[in-house]
This record gives sequence, structure tokens and C-alpha cells, in this order.
Amino acid sequence: MKMNLKPLRDQVIVVTGAGSGIGAATAKMAADRGAKVVLVGRQEDTLMRLVEEIVHAGGSAISVPADVGVQDDHARILERAI
Repeated sequence: MKMNLKPLRDQVIVVTGAGSGIGAATAKMAADRGAKVVLVGRQEDTLMRLVEEIVHAGGSAISVPADVGVQDDHARILERAI
């Protein structure tokens, strides 16, 4: 079954664990390809540096300091992404 996905430039992508490792790399790659990225992680300073890096490179990014293990943070992440 073939899935028809929107081009990345037409998507908003929420990346959890965006402060380092695979999460940061995924966020950068998605932004480089035109996606609007929402960076989620526990370290606000780290997220802000990554937002600055992505925006400086011409991408679109916001950060949401949050812990996905905390149920109350889920609505805030969703609200910012929308």
C-alpha cells in the first residue's frame, strides 16, 4: 500500500528529544528540507540554541521545553504545534 505524504515543506513536525542525538539531527534534516519543526525536550537552553541554528540557516523552528513523560505537557506541546 503506497502512502501519499505531503512534501516536507507543507508539514509541521514535532520532534521529541530534540536537544541532542537523533532528535536534533532529525529536526535539522527536516528543517533543511522545508518542514516547520517544533523542538521538544527538557533542556530549554539547548533547544533555543538549536532553534537559532535552524533559523539562521533559513529554516522554521520553535521550541517547547517539556517532558513527554508528563501528561500535562502534552496539551501544551500540541497547542504550540498548532
